[in-house]
Amino acid sequence: MKTKSHWLLNTIRVVLNVVWVLNFVFIALALTVVTFKFCTSDFSEINNPVKYTSHTEVIKMTALTPTAKDITITNDQGILRMKLKNTFGTITIAYFFFMAFEVLVTTIIYQLRKFFDTI
Repeated sequence: MKTKSHWLLNTIRVVLNVVWVLNFVFIALALTVVTFKFCTSDFSEINNPVKYTSHTEVIKMTALTPTAKDITITNDQGILRMKLKNTFGTITIAYFFFMAFEVLVTTIIYQLRKFFDTI
């Protein structure tokens, strides 16, 4: 039993070390892509699904099988599409949230590496 758990811990350590290195590769790649996007475009496109109160009629359908009941079709979801002009504030906020997310992920991976190295 001890050899199986030792094998499992070594596997977790190796996976965490690989994720640690890949995280830094991802950071460099993502910063390059974000910087390229901001430098080559005047606008950033944002798509966000939204739900709203439908004022249109609800379509009721009859079920083809006895296991289905009360089938209704409503049109109460859409996609909000925006083109946001790239200003200094927008770019700063994008970089700030990206860095905050990456600091969080890197800290979690680092703490997991430390934990599994001490076992």
